[in-house]
Amino acid sequence: MLNATFHFIRTNEPDEVLKIFKIDDDTFRCVFQPGDIRASYSFRLTRYVLLRYLTTTLQAVINDDVDPYEQVQLSTMIHPRILFHVIDLEKEETFDRLWLMLINSLDYDIVKNGLSSNQRSRLNAHSQRVQTPQRYFSGPNPEDTDS
Repeated sequence: MLNATFHFIRTNEPDEVLKIFKIDDDTFRCVFQPGDIRASYSFRLTRYVLLRYLTTTLQAVINDDVDPYEQVQLSTMIHPRILFHVIDLEKEETFDRLWLMLINSLDYDIVKNGLSSNQRSRLNAHSQRVQTPQRYFSGPNPEDTDS
């Protein structure tokens, strides 16, 4: 099942699209569709190589492209679609949010119409272990209130 889709967006040009499908815990199938042609290219990567490929690609989009993309959209089956301005991805916390959304979408086997009971228990256990950095939030911590 489709786990994540990246849309790389330039004004007045068709989007370039990268779709990521989970085959098993360590194998992913990617389909890249360049915006200027109707062809698509499919390839398989291990989890490690996929993450390295995405890191390199996103860093090149952010820092090196001479005809820069204006926006990158990440769509996953477990998050709302989020449209990021490429310039904002230079900020560490913005890039971290995109990256965490991606990792979350790759870590779970997505089941249409809900998660299996095993997946729900894994998700709950994972959520309890993950601590969100305080720098992402402003205001008082609701758990620190006196009762």
